[in-house]
Amino acid sequence: MLQNLKYHFQSLMKKGLPGIEAHSKLAPDYRIKALKNTYKQDNARKSAVLILVYPKDDVLHIVLIQRASYKGVHSNQISLPGGKFEETDKTLVNTAIRETQEELGVRVLPENVIGSLSDIYIPPSNFMVSPFVAIIDFEPRFIPDVREVDQVIEVSVNELVFNCEIRSKPVFVPRYNKEVPVRCFEIQNHIVWGATAMILAEFMEVYRKMEKLM
Repeated sequence: MLQNLKYHFQSLMKKGLPGIEAHSKLAPDYRIKALKNTYKQDNARKSAVLILVYPKDDVLHIVLIQRASYKGVHSNQISLPGGKFEETDKTLVNTAIRETQEELGVRVLPENVIGSLSDIYIPPSNFMVSPFVAIIDFEPRFIPDVREVDQVIEVSVNELVFNCEIRSKPVFVPRYNKEVPVRCFEIQNHIVWGATAMILAEFMEVYRKMEKLM
């Protein structure tokens, strides 16, 4: 099954990604008009995240994390494992792999990475995020770094792709120092919004197309 998944997912990613079309469905109102102008930010800091697909109880899952509390714009937010590009990283794939191991204690190999989704720019932190998709054939044992991760959230792919509906919820946005209504997913009582929700929206669209091929 995993080989089939890998083949069809790679084929679809090579044919072209939904990109802005998928991102705009989850983008906050104040970002929709700016989306087309923020995909080329020469001065943005490079970063990468990983959508890690793995089997658990014979069902495919991905993992999200709730970030630890800190003095920053992404404190306590739900996100994918990942972080900023370091000089020691040869590529952004290495960034995603290194950060996943640092945050969750899971070793992912470069050959496990099957492709990338569309880059997305995060204005508050000036990060250009490159999302990668990896598939492993075992259930990982997560050992979260408590300095960076408050909670590990395992989500079945079917739950994510077929049961998560786009909602509108008020969320406190540090940039504006007030609550703002945002489009989001509710996953296991967590509100997933912003760049993470936009990345997942694209992953979900590609996965739905892939399901029709399998």
